[in-house]
Amino acid sequence: MIKKLKDTFQRKSVISKIHYRRKLLTLKLKDDEKLEEYFARFDDIIRELECADEKLNETDKICHLLIGLDEKYDKVITAIEILNNDIKLDFVKTRLLDEELKFNMGQANSKNENDVAFICYRCNKPGHFAAQCREKGRGRGSGQKGQQRHRGRGYRGWQRGHDRQGDKQQKQEDMQRNQQQASLAEGSLAFL
Repeated sequence: MIKKLKDTFQRKSVISKIHYRRKLLTLKLKDDEKLEEYFARFDDIIRELECADEKLNETDKICHLLIGLDEKYDKVITAIEILNNDIKLDFVKTRLLDEELKFNMGQANSKNENDVAFICYRCNKPGHFAAQCREKGRGRGSGQKGQQRHRGRGYRGWQRGHDRQGDKQQKQEDMQRNQQQASLAEGSLAFL
């Protein structure tokens, strides 16, 4: 009876060892995942392997941890590989977290520099150039270039006819202004 129980549980432990070994080999750092989260997943798998009587030495743990990292950690991995000392898993994790911190600080600084570097000359707002500005009608090139770009007889004819009507209205408005100014001038002369 004990032998049957032992065989049953040992078979399951072999299956669980294979399962957790496979999980360990396929463990990868996900995009936008922090290293701490990756380390937590790694530690869970190592703990499960140890519960299944599968012992890993420190070097194997470090190798499995480093295999799942992105290329942006290659410099740190190379530096760790060069060390000839007995390397501990905690030391490797600390170095990787330091590198992540440096990387995140570098990204924050580059974002701030980029915001300052691109200031629109038209609206004086950061983040775009004057050619990309959404505020039309301010500064140089006040949005009238679009009308001048169209070429062709149909457009010119329409523009000429449109301009003639606009000219008539403009002349009438100018005449009214001139008359008002003249009457004001006469009234001020009469007052003197």
